[in-house]
Amino acid sequence: MVDSSDNDELQKQYQALLDQYAQALNQSPPISPPPPSTLPAFEPTILPPEIVPPPVSTPSSPLFFKILFYFSLLTFLAVAVAIVYSFSKSQPSTAIPSPTPVPTETQSVTVCELNEKTYQVGESFPAADGCNTCVCQPDQLIICTEIACEATPSTKLTPTKTISPVSTLKQIGYIKKLFTKNIQTYLTVDYVQWISPCPSTEVCLNGYKVINDNAQFQDIPVSSNVKIDVSTKSYALDGNFNFNEAISLQEFTNLVTNPPGNYPTKDILFWFTFDKNKNVVSISEQYRP
Repeated sequence: MVDSSDNDELQKQYQALLDQYAQALNQSPPISPPPPSTLPAFEPTILPPEIVPPPVSTPSSPLFFKILFYFSLLTFLAVAVAIVYSFSKSQPSTAIPSPTPVPTETQSVTVCELNEKTYQVGESFPAADGCNTCVCQPDQLIICTEIACEATPSTKLTPTKTISPVSTLKQIGYIKKLFTKNIQTYLTVDYVQWISPCPSTEVCLNGYKVINDNAQFQDIPVSSNVKIDVSTKSYALDGNFNFNEAISLQEFTNLVTNPPGNYPTKDILFWFTFDKNKNVVSISEQYRP
């Protein structure tokens, strides 16, 4: 059993502690609360996005641009020329065709003569013995076959001399003059030698050759019914010469007596064809390229 006196003692001690604590509280000054801060609340600063400039390339050298320009120009010109060339090739040709020469068929003036008869080169005829055949050769020899006949043997005839141009059936030459005498029309002609085609052993201009070593003028009569054709006096609609253009004797007379500048008759060759009376029955221009 606890003594009451001891309890009283403990109460007194406890009360003394409470009094000391209360006294200590009264002696310390009151702690005032901290004043509110005057600074604004901190807000984070939002920076704008950084602008990064695009990369700047270093300018190239001016020489490079010049080379590039000239190369492009040359390429363009080459393409343009190729297009123009291809277009021109695809178009039909509209150029006027150049005159196509139509050579006049000529005949050799060499003939063979026997017993007052003339034979053309290559012409065959019966020999005098009646059983052989003779042929006129280009060298004016008359060659006959040698078949044995009962009466006489065949013979080889000697060549005839060259006959004068007037006695031939056809001859070529230059017209030097045209005149009328006793109602008869005459031509003064300078005959030449016409060689066509050109021999392989000679050099000829445009495939023919004209020889006139000994100029000799002859007056030959012209038939009133003479046929005349020219080839280089005028042009056809296609641009070519009007070849073998028939004209009258009066027109031909005017051309010879008063030749135009584009048709110098004295420098033009004509073929003359004769009848058996040695009158000119045909006059035809020889075209020369």
